[in-house]
Amino acid sequence: LAVAMGGRAAEELQCGVGQATMGARSDIADATRLATEMVASGGLSEEVGPRSVEVGIEPSQELRSRIDAEVNKLLRQALNMARRALHDNTELHSAVTKALVESETLDGSSFRHLVEHHHVEPG
Repeated sequence: LAVAMGGRAAEELQCGVGQATMGARSDIADATRLATEMVASGGLSEEVGPRSVEVGIEPSQELRSRIDAEVNKLLRQALNMARRALHDNTELHSAVTKALVESETLDGSSFRHLVEHHHVEPG
């Protein structure tokens, strides 16, 4: 989830919190789908419990609200984790940003080269 929220976190770092564009919308949609599956189908939420709302009867409004709250919590935690990772790795982030501004794309070997030349702090 944090990787998926990385684009939004990077935009916020460049533009300011609350000033991001729609550029990360597909990543946010993917993260939302994954978080929803984790909570509503995978039983990966203490608040909702080990259940799958896809099986059986229609969930109550209260359960849907709890699922929604858990999904929001997971997405906010993931965004915060992505923000920390970018903050802790500002030199690498700046180098990647510069490379992308110059060439618009960055292949795997070019990215690995940048990572190898910067100290990386895990998020």
